[in-house]
Amino acid sequence: MFCETNSNVSEVVLYTKCPRKVYFASRNETIADDIKKPYIRHLLLKELALSCAEIARSQQEMFPLLQTRVEEIVQEIITIYSDELEHIDENQFKDAVEDVYEVLPAIAANLKSQSDEEMIELITPVEIEPLMHSDKLNLTGAPSAIVFHDNQKIPLLIKTSNAPKQGVWKNDRIPLAAYSMLAEETYGQPVNSAVLFYASQGQARPVRIRPAERREVLNILKRIEKIKNGKMPQAKRGKLCVYCPYEHMCESQGDSLASKFF
Repeated sequence: MFCETNSNVSEVVLYTKCPRKVYFASRNETIADDIKKPYIRHLLLKELALSCAEIARSQQEMFPLLQTRVEEIVQEIITIYSDELEHIDENQFKDAVEDVYEVLPAIAANLKSQSDEEMIELITPVEIEPLMHSDKLNLTGAPSAIVFHDNQKIPLLIKTSNAPKQGVWKNDRIPLAAYSMLAEETYGQPVNSAVLFYASQGQARPVRIRPAERREVLNILKRIEKIKNGKMPQAKRGKLCVYCPYEHMCESQGDSLASKFF
């Protein structure tokens, strides 16, 4: 049975965006929000990504296979995410589907260019969204999937944002490290690599997990524990603050003296 004060990898991700979001979220300061097109698009691409290995391995023309799979996902997605999409806006849904169809040529081209057996192996799920827990870290999380590569079970994380020209975005390395640390305890073997799949472009990027990233996960977990115990962290001020649902609460709180130590 998991501890009530257990942290989740999603909180680690939230911390990398802004520590103060963890503060408000941990106090159930939830903000009602309609399901918008970007999130629907994210779910559609995520489901498509889980089928990309099978499509790449088929040796058939990939674009029509991707089209067919999207048509199937459109019929399945309300059932898969029944709670989240219960009151979905029909126009938002249609627009999201159109956006997904627009990126299919790029996905098909990249899958074709990466269709060697090693790359296909990197995106072939052996488990989908397994819930993992570490007593040692007091951490829980579920990666998008687990894949089997080089005699290791390693985590796969699906992202629907644009991929950098090379490698992965710096902030994406932290959740990959956290999932790798969870996988080590779950499967009882060293896990020194992970995979990030940029679904909107159909690009798989293998990632070597570095000690610095493991260290950063441990540091973030310590800071999250302080936040949950009542410490107000410093806000990460920036241009995206205007889109944050906690903006007004954040401004009213100000920056406490304790926040300077985070």
